[in-house]
Amino acid sequence: MTKFTNFFKVIACFTCLTIQMNMVSAQWPPIGIVGNGTVNDPWQITTITQLTNLATYVNAGNGSLIAGKYYKLMNDIDYNSSGMINNAKGWSPIGNNEITGAIFQGNFDGNGKKVYNIRINRDTTSYIGLFGYVSSAHIHNLGVRVYQEIIGNKYVGGLIGRADNSTIDSCYAIGNITGNYAVGGLVGVSNSSTIHDSYTICDVRGYILYGGDNSTVGGLVGMNDGIIRTSYASGNVTAKGKEAGGFAGTNNNTIIDCYAVGNVIGHDSYMGGFAGANKDDGNLSYCYATGDIKALGGDYIGGLVGVNTKGPLINCIAANNSVSGGVSNVNRVVGVNKGTLSNNYAFAGMAITPNGGDPGTNETMTTLKSFNFYNTGNN
Repeated sequence: MTKFTNFFKVIACFTCLTIQMNMVSAQWPPIGIVGNGTVNDPWQITTITQLTNLATYVNAGNGSLIAGKYYKLMNDIDYNSSGMINNAKGWSPIGNNEITGAIFQGNFDGNGKKVYNIRINRDTTSYIGLFGYVSSAHIHNLGVRVYQEIIGNKYVGGLIGRADNSTIDSCYAIGNITGNYAVGGLVGVSNSSTIHDSYTICDVRGYILYGGDNSTVGGLVGMNDGIIRTSYASGNVTAKGKEAGGFAGTNNNTIIDCYAVGNVIGHDSYMGGFAGANKDDGNLSYCYATGDIKALGGDYIGGLVGVNTKGPLINCIAANNSVSGGVSNVNRVVGVNKGTLSNNYAFAGMAITPNGGDPGTNETMTTLKSFNFYNTGNN
């Protein structure tokens, strides 16, 4: 009996030691950090170690303990500065959906700085980006430059995997982004959030890795269920599944004064130079797309939007040189329309044979560029 008692005592001590070690590794603020987390005295992040400590603390389920607190990036941070880039899986995003309470809920001021050489290789993990999952957060004035690639499963973005009830402004992402579902250059899923004055220069790819039939891939955002304005996406979008667009894979809310200039290549239905699908309460206005569209299969292909199921599409321009491929329902502005269309235009020299949908009003490129709303979105 004594031997068993001593055995359980050892186990108990080992457990206590493990808990204590985890608490130390998940400490915030770490020793030496400047600031107290208030708006007038934010915690100042100056090293990759401090940024990693923040991720470790939030990901341990402590997000609510520092909700509403303020952080400020004081200088550019090189992810490779401590050799972490050689980690097989790369960066562990700040916030996730795997542990209760592990969601970032703070205010992060990038201060015009960037995190660069970041790489992530987690193809079976969801909520992937510099930030994995944020809610009621404010992230602004922050840049992300990717080394090689950011790879994830669902909800993948260069800056944020999923944003709920948050504000993202004056941010950008540059690099290659790859995922399975809801993949965007900046944000994978924007849910009841606001994005403005932001941009991407990203090649975004969506692949069906583990079943399903919908990639939902966009140059700036994979799936939008919030408000986006005065932002743009540059870079090519490639998708094997449905709903792919140069700016948004799927739009369920409002996008205004935005544009996309990348080419879109897809293997399935619902492809557009700007959005693959504008549906539910989707509202697009004062937006345009210039990239070429090449459909290697599927249906509902448009220079601006693949399918418009309900919402209005107003004062938009399809300035693409070509829209090619697809089985049927291929057109210059919208592949197939079931919503409201008003005052939309298309480049007269676009190479396409209309087949259903909305062809828009023929105009020369000179005329298109003369419209006030063509020169919006930080163009």
